Amino acid sequence: MSENALLQRLHEIQRFLGSTDDREFAARLGITHSYWVMLRNGKRKPGHKLFVGVIKAFPELEKDALSYLRKL
Repeated sequence: MSENALLQRLHEIQRFLGSTDDREFAARLGITHSYWVMLRNGKRKPGHKLFVGVIKAFPELEKDALSYLRKL
């Protein structure tokens, strides 16, 4: 899974959950609001903290997150 695909999937989940508040969604992932906005705008690359947050908040995405990490 590519970086863009992973971030797109997270954005889709955010919309599916009806969470229009980026701060709330970032908190759910265990990251800061500013980091989430930078990720979505392509100004930062996903890092360790995001992957830990993804796996904790959305265990069903663990395979996708690990797939991305294997490609690094």
